[in-house]
Amino acid sequence: MLNLHTLTDELAHILGDHAEIECEIDNVQSYLDGIAARRKVAPDIDECAWLMLLGLYRAGSARKGEMTVAQVCAAAACSSSKAITHVSSLLKDELVCFQAEDDRSQPPLVITKKGSKMVSAWLSLMHLGARTPIAVTTTSIVSALETLARRNSPAAD
Repeated sequence: MLNLHTLTDELAHILGDHAEIECEIDNVQSYLDGIAARRKVAPDIDECAWLMLLGLYRAGSARKGEMTVAQVCAAAACSSSKAITHVSSLLKDELVCFQAEDDRSQPPLVITKKGSKMVSAWLSLMHLGARTPIAVTTTSIVSALETLARRNSPAAD
């Protein structure tokens, strides 16, 4: 005979497992959506350069506004030689620039208005995607109930 308390505990456990899996799937989907959105707004920029641009955008939003070339390269998580190539490309495309009035031997990099607009366009696309409703709750409950029924069937013993 089924115990209601045990059944409730098992259902909560199964629903929790399903919710965790769905959350992981949603995270993967968000990552893939981010890549797709980046390809729409910045088709010629690869992941390494994009991470640099995001780092500079974030620094600008945090009112630090600047990062050294070494910090930008570290943000990209790619090899130094590849990172320097990407910094050069971002400079050439006028997405970043060196802080003009800085007299340090290694002037910091800042994101330009053009670079900020590109990241803002990407964020807008991401925001639109985040507002898309995901209808998986009902499916999860049904799936969890089916799993629970299979666990408690005489054939499962």
